[in-house]
Amino acid sequence: MNTQGDLVTFIEECRKLMPARIKTVRSDSAGYNHQVVNHCFKEHLNFTITADHDIAVMERIGKIPINAWEKGKNEDGSDADYDVAETIHTMNSSNDAFRLVVKRTDRGMQSDLFEGKYRYWIIATNIPEEQKDANAVIHFHEKRGEMERMIGELKSHYNMDHFPCRQFSANSLYFAIGIFAFNLVQLLKQHYFETDWRTKTLQTLRRYWLYLPSRVVFHARYTVARVAATIATFNRLNEAFLKITRAPAPV
Repeated sequence: MNTQGDLVTFIEECRKLMPARIKTVRSDSAGYNHQVVNHCFKEHLNFTITADHDIAVMERIGKIPINAWEKGKNEDGSDADYDVAETIHTMNSSNDAFRLVVKRTDRGMQSDLFEGKYRYWIIATNIPEEQKDANAVIHFHEKRGEMERMIGELKSHYNMDHFPCRQFSANSLYFAIGIFAFNLVQLLKQHYFETDWRTKTLQTLRRYWLYLPSRVVFHARYTVARVAATIATFNRLNEAFLKITRAPAPV
């Protein structure tokens, strides 16, 4: 299998399914090859790709002046625990140069035989600096990890790691139901739960909200739900419940 060629084909298939919407290709190191890079330049696509630590790349990084390294910044503007710098690079089979945005952290006492005292994370990108500076490129590319966590949650916590049968239409329906359930939970977290719950997984939500010991009691024409929980937990649960019940009906 030609993995590099398959990536180019995959990119074009995605563009056909979502025409005029895909403007940037964000990939791990599997996309760091001249076929993908040349294709992005040819099709006027921006890209951020995790670069390999090959000899040519590391030589370019080694030539970055010491005074060019700056303290990295978090998205809120505070100082990060890494340094950042960038340089220009090109591949042997490509005529187009691109930026190498480099994030480095100190290894401490565990110096590497080849890379020295620093650990490097390198991003190849053709996004102009006036659109995204080095820190912005790092923040944008790191969001790949968030998407991978979402895919992992979908597979592990929504039982989507396998399909139930060999019928395409039935499997499509099964997958659509799983995606609908996933999106419904994301909607609840974004709009009805407190901010700190927006990044929690379904497993955490189940443990804190659904696995609470409770009992439904009917008394004097009232239906009462008795929940065994702390007052703080009950208040948060009740607040989310009221937000959901008072929400406007879907259009």
